[in-house]
Amino acid sequence: MAKKSQIKERRRKQRQRQQLITGLVVIGAALIVTAILIWDSVRPIGDIIIPDPIDHPLAAGTGMGDPNAPVVIEEYSDYLCTFCQLFVEQTEPLIIQEYVATGKVYFIYRNYIRVADSEGPAGASLCAAEQDMFWEYHDILFANQSGHGSQAYTPRRLEAYADSIGLNLTQFNECVDNKEYQEELQKYHVQGVERGLESTPVFFINGKMIEGARSFDVFQQEIEAALAFIGES
Repeated sequence: MAKKSQIKERRRKQRQRQQLITGLVVIGAALIVTAILIWDSVRPIGDIIIPDPIDHPLAAGTGMGDPNAPVVIEEYSDYLCTFCQLFVEQTEPLIIQEYVATGKVYFIYRNYIRVADSEGPAGASLCAAEQDMFWEYHDILFANQSGHGSQAYTPRRLEAYADSIGLNLTQFNECVDNKEYQEELQKYHVQGVERGLESTPVFFINGKMIEGARSFDVFQQEIEAALAFIGES
């Protein structure tokens, strides 16, 4: 009987040790997660690039220009796409100057979510649109893309961008936190797939697909052809 009691006692102590080890592992994991969350909330966000302001004629929502313009350009783009950034920096300003500002082109931006990390900046840009500052936020997102990847669009940096262009942060953060535009983002993703998108950026000039960050000359040729077709050249 004494031997059985000893065995029973050893098993009891083993269970206690296992429970203690399990508890310590759980506590340790919780402490690590807490430390990560605290660090994310206090670590420096790093430098923010403020792009030179660009005039966006008749900007309204994610569109700019005259909605009745003879040529409509739809851009499907992603804030994590380096070729999309290239278009914004090199080609878009020329299209604005030559065609949007002159009333010949109505330009529309469509968020196209390729990866999960794209959803944050895309949703934030639509929250900025609520305050009539979509294009300013669009420009600062792309200006800060290089060298950071998805880290360019952490929640704190998205808020910092909003602050830097003068958005109402209470309204902006509430919109972002509630993911107000998640359904709209999903809708445009489905729409893009249905229209044959396989990458970004992709443009539709009066319905004709143009893929990639092409040079201004390519866009000029297509725009002039569209204008000639409808007798507006």
